Amino acid sequence: MRTTYLLIIIIISLKAAAQKKPLYKDPKAPLEARIEDLLQQLTVEEKISLLTSSGDTNKIGNMSVGMGGVSTGLDPELSAIKYNKFAKYQKEKTKYGIPSMYPAEGIFAFMGYKSTSFPQPIAQAASWDPTLVTTVASIVGEEAKSRGVRMVFSPVLNIARDPRWGRSGETYGEDPYMIARMGVAYVKTMEGKGVATTLKHFAGNTGHEGKFGAPAFYSERYYREYEFPPYEAGFKEGGSQAVMMAYNTADGIPCTQHEWMMKKVIKEEWGFKGIIMSDGGGMSLIQESFGIDSAAKIIAAKSINAGCDFALESKDEFYGKPLLQAYKEGLVKEEVITESARRVLRVIFKIGLYDNPYLDPAYAKKINDSEQHRKISLEVAKKCHVLLKNENNTLPFSKSLKTIAVVGPLADKLLINHYGGYGRKEVTVLEGIKNLLPKTNVVYEKGAEVGFTYY
Repeated sequence: MRTTYLLIIIIISLKAAAQKKPLYKDPKAPLEARIEDLLQQLTVEEKISLLTSSGDTNKIGNMSVGMGGVSTGLDPELSAIKYNKFAKYQKEKTKYGIPSMYPAEGIFAFMGYKSTSFPQPIAQAASWDPTLVTTVASIVGEEAKSRGVRMVFSPVLNIARDPRWGRSGETYGEDPYMIARMGVAYVKTMEGKGVATTLKHFAGNTGHEGKFGAPAFYSERYYREYEFPPYEAGFKEGGSQAVMMAYNTADGIPCTQHEWMMKKVIKEEWGFKGIIMSDGGGMSLIQESFGIDSAAKIIAAKSINAGCDFALESKDEFYGKPLLQAYKEGLVKEEVITESARRVLRVIFKIGLYDNPYLDPAYAKKINDSEQHRKISLEVAKKCHVLLKNENNTLPFSKSLKTIAVVGPLADKLLINHYGGYGRKEVTVLEGIKNLLPKTNVVYEKGAEVGFTYY
C-alpha cells in the first residue's frame, strides 16, 4: 500500500512539473532569465538555426529560423493574413514556439506593394529637421509592422561624399553630425513601435573613387571621426538593436570578418547587446569575388568568431550546415554559437514578438497608403525642396503663362528608387504641372533615354 501511495505522489508530481510553464514562456519573468532558460533547452543545431534566414517558412519544420520572408508583393490585408498563418504555425507547431523575425527594407517606405513612400533620406536631410524624420519613421514603421515586419534594414548611416557612389540617395548626406541626428530620430521612433532597426552599412561602404563595395583603406582616425559617430549615436542614444556589416573589405579584411570593427569596437567599446549581421550576399562575395576564402565552413567560422552573429544568406549556405561542420571540426566553440543565438533571441523577446506575434489584417488594410498618410507624405515633400536659384521669381509659375516646355526622360516617369515600393498612385512632374496649370500649353520632350535604374 505504501508503495502505491509513493507511486501516486510521483505521478502527481510529474504531472505538475509537466504542466508548469517553462520560464521562457512566462511574459512576467525577467528578459535575460527567459533567454537563458530557453538557451539551456537548445541543442547546437537548434541554436545555429536561429542564425540564418529562410524565404520559405512553409518548410520551416520543427524549429524556427531566425528570420523568415515577408510577403512584399501582396495587398496589405492579404499579407497580414498570410503572416498570421505562419506565426500560428511557428507558435503552436514548432518545438519552442519561437516566431521568426520578418525583416524588410524601410529606408523611406515599406519596400513592397501599396505602401506610402516619402522623399529619400538625402532630401529629408535637406530639411535640417529631425522631427521630419520622426514623422517618416512613424508612418513607415506603422505600415511595415501591420504586415508582420518586426525588423527594418534601415537607417543608412553611410557618409555620401562622392556623387559617383550610387547609393547617396539612401543617406542623410556628408556630415557625421547631421547623419547622427537624423539617424537617432529614425531609430528612436521605429524602435518605439516595437520594430527593431538595423544600422547600415558598417563601415567605409562608400569605398574609394565612389565605387560600391570597393576595398577601403582608411585610417583609424578617419573611421572614428567620420564613419563611426553616427552608428555609436544610433546604438547609445537611439537604442538600435542590429547593425549590418558592409560588403567591402577594410585593409584587406571583409567587414563581415572584421574582428576589430565588430568585437572590439561595437560589442566591447560600445557595449552593444544586439545582432551584428552580414549584408545580403555579403559572405557569398568573400567566396565568389574577393578570392580570400573558398570553403563555406571557413567563411562561416571566421565570420562568427570575429563577431558576426547572423548570416543574411540562404539557409544552409554559410550559417547552416557549413557552420555546424565547422563546429564539429573544432573551428568554432559552442559558446560562440550560443552568444550569437542569445543576441538573436534577445531581440525577439525585447520587441515583444515572442509573446504577441499576431496581426490585425483589417488595420493593415486601413492604414497602408491611406489618404491621411499620402497627405503627410506631401507635406514632408514640401519641406524637402531645395531651390538653388529663382531668377526673376520664375517660381511659382504664374497661371497666366501661355506655354511651358518640360524636357527630360524622368519628367513623365517617377523614379523613386527601388526601396520605395510600388502599387500606389504616383504623380510625375509633367502630370503635376498640367494639374496646376490646366490652361497652359505644356510641351513635353523626352530627350535622352534612361537605362537600367533598379538601384
